[in-house]
Amino acid sequence: MNTPWLPPYEEGLLPYFLLYSTLATLTHSLATYLRPLPSIQVFSGPNAPARSPLLAHVYGLANLLAAGIRGAAAYHIHDAPVYDLALLSFGAVLGLYVGEVGVWRTVRVREGMVPVFAAGVGVVWMGWARGGYLYLS
Repeated sequence: MNTPWLPPYEEGLLPYFLLYSTLATLTHSLATYLRPLPSIQVFSGPNAPARSPLLAHVYGLANLLAAGIRGAAAYHIHDAPVYDLALLSFGAVLGLYVGEVGVWRTVRVREGMVPVFAAGVGVVWMGWARGGYLYLS
């Protein structure tokens, strides 16, 4: 059953994953403004910078931009530039957290697991399905 606010079911599950990712990212973005310091608790590794509301707000703004891109991709899954930007947003998050955990050690492994897993799923799924969604007309 199609609804006006959900992506068409015929497009498969990827648009729903993008919509879920959008809502999760928007929720976290809102948290960075409502409760700035607890919202960036993930940055608690041995080399973590001092937590501040400014750091939380910058992180929240980046999340807001990613949510906008992924939300657009959920509803415009066949639009190549939008699709590629959404794929890039997952790749950027994956690169960020791998670097934060493994290189700079600002995030502990335990706190970095969920973002690395979610971004990894996004990169692999979108990369694998790209040809099917961006067919040539």
